[in-house]
Amino acid sequence: MRCVALLYGLIFVVVAPLAARANDAAPLVPLIGYPSPLIGYHEAGFTRIGDHIVIQRNVFMKSFDWERDLLNGGRFEAVASSHQEAGLAIVRIREDSLYRKLGLWNGDVVKSLNGKSVDHNFPQKLATDLEGSSQIEIQCLRLKEKPFKVTIVVK
Repeated sequence: MRCVALLYGLIFVVVAPLAARANDAAPLVPLIGYPSPLIGYHEAGFTRIGDHIVIQRNVFMKSFDWERDLLNGGRFEAVASSHQEAGLAIVRIREDSLYRKLGLWNGDVVKSLNGKSVDHNFPQKLATDLEGSSQIEIQCLRLKEKPFKVTIVVK
């Protein structure tokens, strides 16, 4: 267990600054309680490396009640202010939810799904896209200012 923790720490300390410089972006700042976005996640039919996700529909979708998970995995609150576009802030993400597996954090603001602005039906629209689309793109803001996107390839 110590080796795994050490490895994750080394990945964040060594790889994150290099990736940030390579993308000409500000270095990532780790938040207590949150994994680094560069650290991947894997389970049967689901692989995430950074913001790129590959889902094997026939394996992953059968492994749990993902539609229910999308509806109950976190709460969304409408966000709108004079200096930002509207979006949905995700709060109270369950640790075992699909949102966490997608790399979303509490406080992230979802701006668009496949280029279209989001509303209170975001979980249902995401579920529909997971069933029928081959690629999904979610545009978000982290820490109210750092834009990022999550790309999901469904095979």
